[in-house]
Amino acid sequence: MARQRSWVAGRLASVLLCATVAGCSDESNHAAATAGADTLTGDTVAKVGSLRLDASLVASVASARDVSVRTATGGLVDDALLAARFTREHPNLAAGSERAALARRVEEEFMRAARAGGKATAAELEKFTQRHWWEIDRPATAQVYHAVVVCEEGCPNERAASELADAIASATEGETDAEGFEAAARAVPTRGIEVKIEKLSPVAADGRIVKDDTTPGPDNEFGRYHEQFAKAANAIPDVGSQGRVRSPSGFHVMLLVAREPGRRLTAERRAELLLPEIHASRARQLQDAVLQRMRTELQIEVSRSFSRDTERLLGGP
Repeated sequence: MARQRSWVAGRLASVLLCATVAGCSDESNHAAATAGADTLTGDTVAKVGSLRLDASLVASVASARDVSVRTATGGLVDDALLAARFTREHPNLAAGSERAALARRVEEEFMRAARAGGKATAAELEKFTQRHWWEIDRPATAQVYHAVVVCEEGCPNERAASELADAIASATEGETDAEGFEAAARAVPTRGIEVKIEKLSPVAADGRIVKDDTTPGPDNEFGRYHEQFAKAANAIPDVGSQGRVRSPSGFHVMLLVAREPGRRLTAERRAELLLPEIHASRARQLQDAVLQRMRTELQIEVSRSFSRDTERLLGGP
């Protein structure tokens, strides 16, 4: 049964690259194409127009597809004929397909080289662990309900703000749940000083906010609290206990309402999960290095009217 041919991605690319054939027809469909020729020299086993097919290509195709040399040769000839017709009828598309196929082949070589580098190095493992820390290396966190007397460093009413924080700490002493803590804190007269009372997101000791219901932003974080505040929150010994700290934003009275232990996968498991991404990163580095070098070797010119011309070709205004 004749194998279905793909004009651009398969059959054309395979011939233009003289690489592994996307597919060949059965031997019965191309017996006539493999008729002998006495004018071929060297390693050339077949010629279609100006395209020469050498023995190593035929051998690799025959081995890869587990077919006879005759079948492999016939399939390559069929592909060359189809590619020649396509190139004749669609020269621009054929040229673009060739470039794309060649680029894909180079990308495949980069990936093979990346995989040949073996397992993740310690540096790679650390780098990509940090990139996915919330999934595979989550730190221990503390979640607090706090009353903060707002007073940035150097504020003119710092003494009054500190005294108000003392009063809130005294009023909430002994309160072990968020509802009681908030009610006691709100009962303290503020004397015109701003006080915020709120439940905060879980935070690690280094200030990282940790969330379960979303993914981090472009900076690979959910946000941060001041490190002084984060350390103090994580230093509270038990859920239901209180702590205090002065941060750049003010004076905090905190009630610990939840604590979560850290969850770090083993190095072996992290390496297993991250290896495909590490290989892809290695391949991109190889590609970037080649592109950078080629940009110094070849002149690149782009039409100033590129955007306008492209829109016109695509039917835009």
